[in-house]
Amino acid sequence: MSWEAVISAYEAEALGRQPRLRPARLVRLGAEPLGPLPLFEPVRRGGRVAGAPVLFVDPPEGGVLAPTTAVEVTDAVEVEVEERGEAVVVRVRPGLASGSREDVFVYPARVWEEVRVKFVEPLSEGRPPMSPGVVFTGPPGTGKSTMLEILARGYGLVPSALDPSVAGMYVGETERRLAALLAEAEAREPAIILMDECEWLLEARKQAALSGHAAALSGAVSIMLRKMQEWKNRGRLVLVAAATNKRTSDLDQAFLRPGRFVPVEIPLPDARLMRIYFEERGLDPREAERLARMAVNAGASMAEAAEAVELIRRGARPRFKARREKGYRRLAPPPHEEALGGRGEPPQQLLGRAVPPEFLKAKGARVEVVGPLAEAAALPLLAFYAAELGRPIVEVWAERWEQLDEAVAAAEQSEAVVFARSDYISDALLWQLHLTTACPLFLFGRSPRLPASLRVSDERVVRVDDRFETVLRLLCAYYGVDPDGGLARAAALSADLRRQLLQALPAFSGSTLSKAVAFVAG
Repeated sequence: MSWEAVISAYEAEALGRQPRLRPARLVRLGAEPLGPLPLFEPVRRGGRVAGAPVLFVDPPEGGVLAPTTAVEVTDAVEVEVEERGEAVVVRVRPGLASGSREDVFVYPARVWEEVRVKFVEPLSEGRPPMSPGVVFTGPPGTGKSTMLEILARGYGLVPSALDPSVAGMYVGETERRLAALLAEAEAREPAIILMDECEWLLEARKQAALSGHAAALSGAVSIMLRKMQEWKNRGRLVLVAAATNKRTSDLDQAFLRPGRFVPVEIPLPDARLMRIYFEERGLDPREAERLARMAVNAGASMAEAAEAVELIRRGARPRFKARREKGYRRLAPPPHEEALGGRGEPPQQLLGRAVPPEFLKAKGARVEVVGPLAEAAALPLLAFYAAELGRPIVEVWAERWEQLDEAVAAAEQSEAVVFARSDYISDALLWQLHLTTACPLFLFGRSPRLPASLRVSDERVVRVDDRFETVLRLLCAYYGVDPDGGLARAAALSADLRRQLLQALPAFSGSTLSKAVAFVAG
């Protein structure tokens, strides 16, 4: 298109015959162009110029390449996002983590949608983000650092790294270095500043009394806060994207005020996310389902799931070691249809009278299941029940406040039912759990501990009468005990020995029911 054609287009636009064509101010490409740039050709985000993908155009609605257009080539990746119900599958080419042709990541849809709507889309369309900062929190291995890379390199943003190396030895040096870095980001907007393991700065003033190094960073904190407020007020196209394994409450709360950092929790994956990830990595659906349950019940992260896939590709058998130190886990019982093998009643029919379904769905519901079989038998049976109703489960045994905070955050984000073992958790933490979580809370123990809306004896949940075989099948599937023909021998036991069998069953995980029966029968 010639300059004469551009002028004609302007004249036509004035008469209302076609859209206005303007020279683009800035174009960012995701790769080097394969040939000369076609001047006076329309260019739009998501298209291609001389074979190179167009990541960003200013103005956002597009324009034409002109001699005055600034063209930048960034170290970008191709990002493809596919929605899968409550999950999103993010494919990145070339791989960010493995260095291979493609990497696959799975995130909760709610998390990805929040990041996309509030931060990614505005910047990629030439608008200021909802807030100049976002901080990803959550346990290690959940993909926080990777999401920072996807944000920076997948959407045409120019990244700058802000890390502890900015700290200098001399008075004022840290402040000067930080100010220079922030000014450089402003000059290249839309831009993103990456802060992995950001607690070195976002906790600096909190730790100032303990460390002279942290005290030296206090001035840098003030500069950062003032600059972020300025970006917010002036609508600048700059985003600070941070990540930390710390709790939000551990960070300097001044950073979390409106107009600064918005916290986004990335929790440990549930069974659905794990299953989707394993299927995307090429596992058979049945194997993916089995491995997902193993991983979730052990409290594994997405990083550990990736390691398991690599072991499988090498012909090894992955094992997930239970992470008790987290103080909670997402609980994933096997499908009850598989556990029952077409025999017996489903959990809802079995337990619906003892614990009505509304108690597993109502916010703020409190149920205590008491008696010697509450933890060994009633808890797994109610886990099957909750799973049948489609409710996620978070089991809590926290020993510290920070573990409890993380468990509550994980439960509320997924709208889960919370199971807590009262014999393993202190009264203070238990009371805090009761007061803070809006999720349904089921407490399992030998005696009542809280003012509950419903109190249930384990005798109503764990049936040792004519429904004993159904209960036993479910528990064998939950604890990984092979029935191996031992069901008939178990049914012949007295009521007292049946109860002893149910209490002893967890110790026979990976073994057989016949051995468990022989043990209790003496």
